[in-house]
Amino acid sequence: MKSLTLIILFVFSLNLYLHAGNEVGESSQSAGYYIYLGEGDELLISVQIWGQVKSPGLYSLPEKSDVVTLLSLAGGPTENADLSKIRMIRKGIEKDSLFTINLKKALLEGDKEKVILKPGDIIEIIPSKFYSFSTFVRFVAQISMIVAVYYQIFGK
Repeated sequence: MKSLTLIILFVFSLNLYLHAGNEVGESSQSAGYYIYLGEGDELLISVQIWGQVKSPGLYSLPEKSDVVTLLSLAGGPTENADLSKIRMIRKGIEKDSLFTINLKKALLEGDKEKVILKPGDIIEIIPSKFYSFSTFVRFVAQISMIVAVYYQIFGK
């Protein structure tokens, strides 16, 4: 009975400790994206990058990092990437927000706030219109080749 009381007390104390930081305006949803390093106690955030990059995935970056840093860590964009329409999904307390970033324009105009990453952000680098069009043309060419071979073998 004594050990059960101690376990319940421990779980209750742990629960209070884990939720203590949320009273200062922090949400428990965003707090899960932080990782502390031992050396220098540098605060890292976890963000994801998908799409037309050489190494898509989950990355841990220092707080206040930008999209360019994430893009560099992901091996850079592929030759098919459209950097004028980068999609960013930003986690919110009640709902997520979707942004479209024109990276060149944002860097030239100095709009750094839209390019700075926050914990849990998801970045998608979409393919360029030329890449999408060339993929469609390649598909049509392959289908027409199959149809031509069919007519050669079976006649009319």
